[in-house]
Amino acid sequence: MKNNFNGLQAIKIGLVVTSVPHFPLEKARESMDKAVELFPVSKNNLVGPYLVTTSEEAEKVANQFKIKGIDALIMIEGAFTWDNILARLTQELGDLPTVIWALPEPPMRGGKISLLSLCGAIMNAAALKKLGKKCKFIYGPLEEEKTLSHLKRYLNAVATVKKLRHSKYCLVGYRPTGFYNSAFDELYARKILGIETIHLSLADLLEYALNIPDKEVEKQLNGIKKEWKIGEAAERDLYNSAKLHKFLVDFSQSNKVDCYGIKCWPEFFKRSLSMCFVVGLLINEGIMTGCEADFEGTVTMLIEYYLSGRTPYLADLTHLDEGNNTCVFWHCGAAPPSLASSKSEIIIQKQFRNLERGAAIEFPLKSGRVTIARLGIIENKHRMFITTGEALPTKLILRGNPSIVRMDSPVKDVLNTIVGNGVAHHYAVVYGDYKDDLIEFCRLLDMELILCKEE
Repeated sequence: MKNNFNGLQAIKIGLVVTSVPHFPLEKARESMDKAVELFPVSKNNLVGPYLVTTSEEAEKVANQFKIKGIDALIMIEGAFTWDNILARLTQELGDLPTVIWALPEPPMRGGKISLLSLCGAIMNAAALKKLGKKCKFIYGPLEEEKTLSHLKRYLNAVATVKKLRHSKYCLVGYRPTGFYNSAFDELYARKILGIETIHLSLADLLEYALNIPDKEVEKQLNGIKKEWKIGEAAERDLYNSAKLHKFLVDFSQSNKVDCYGIKCWPEFFKRSLSMCFVVGLLINEGIMTGCEADFEGTVTMLIEYYLSGRTPYLADLTHLDEGNNTCVFWHCGAAPPSLASSKSEIIIQKQFRNLERGAAIEFPLKSGRVTIARLGIIENKHRMFITTGEALPTKLILRGNPSIVRMDSPVKDVLNTIVGNGVAHHYAVVYGDYKDDLIEFCRLLDMELILCKEE
């Protein structure tokens, strides 16, 4: 279990085991020894564990945690614990993500109660609720995988929240005309998510990128030709894509940009350019990039990427088949090539809408379990739409990047949920089942959930 906490190295955890002095402290100490084994023992990410049995001890430990700058507090109820102990810890540490972990009672064969951990934890959770403190409640043995999975999910969500608060979004240009859902309030987004926004003009991007000498991108160009088939895309399209890609990678490194939202039309199209291939390459390299300057769609991809460590893509919902309970998710050639159904099906084409335009990367997406989500701000509330399904083997039924997904919920309910809640038209899709991880993330930020009914 030691290495199973994705993102654990990004956060510092304070660990305490609590009890009252008149309960058997040897049991609490045994829990401390077991608890240490759950985490990589490192001065960088684990502070403690401490055994805390009085309010005075709690205050001293809280001061240590403040000095060390912990990001999350885990309180294991080694045995029955008074409310004032947990109250002191949480009040001293403020609104820190907090876990109360109750342990099952050892085998009961008559005689005295041994731990009374669950009873104490229920009592403590009620007290903290009345004090206005949020906490994650976990019940189960320290060594049980099912119990640990709940802790892992919570800590990954904590790490994701922290990463977002140190992330930077670059808006390139502005939203396309008529795309109201791509607009956003950057101050409100920073207040809720902590993301910083910077700006790059289309004029600067085009001037600096296209003036890069051909010879500076020849190595990348030769690599592209060796790796993938070249279709309608002309040599100049490939050079232009390589230059735009190089500039944006260099800009992200020099300005610490984690994700881009790019106004990819009509200015590029008027110059026989396309950002599609470039967007796919950037996402593939861990720089989440949303076409059509879609902030909320791009940040949803970033959240999925931080939570899962896997590469997502952004797609439209284009078709429903009620008979097969499937949806077609698609976009116009900007998906990351690592998600292709097979490398042999990847082909670099002209952007399909008009052969005067630049390069796009086309292929059907691979099969597998998928989680589909969309962050949105409606009526000054952050909300997240989440659903799941199974991506089926798909042919190139549409130019671009199609995927047929059999949904876990009735497709008509998916559609009604989207439209009825004003969920916008781009969806971040990541392979794997991360619904519960996203729910945990939303709860940490008091974000409203939009979920579909499951069959």
